[in-house]
Amino acid sequence: MPATEKATPAAATLPPIDTKRWVISRKAQVLSAISNGVLSRAEACDRYGISDAELRLWERAVACAGVPGLRVTRVQIYRSVFEAGDRGNAVK
Repeated sequence: MPATEKATPAAATLPPIDTKRWVISRKAQVLSAISNGVLSRAEACDRYGISDAELRLWERAVACAGVPGLRVTRVQIYRSVFEAGDRGNAVK
């Protein structure tokens, strides 16, 4: 275990710090850790080298399409759903 990783039960449920391949389950683990207070947004970004915008995209994907929305190969289909939701909030 890297010295920077905490040896706690919660840390054991998180993806490895050196994660490069973001499969659905790993994204869901990070989102769950954030929503359960195990990890802050800033900690997640620092730990995994991802942007806050990327986390927001994951959250919108789950809100709009459920966990399958986290699948990278489906991004093109779900992107229009996300954008439609954003336009629905705009003043016409």
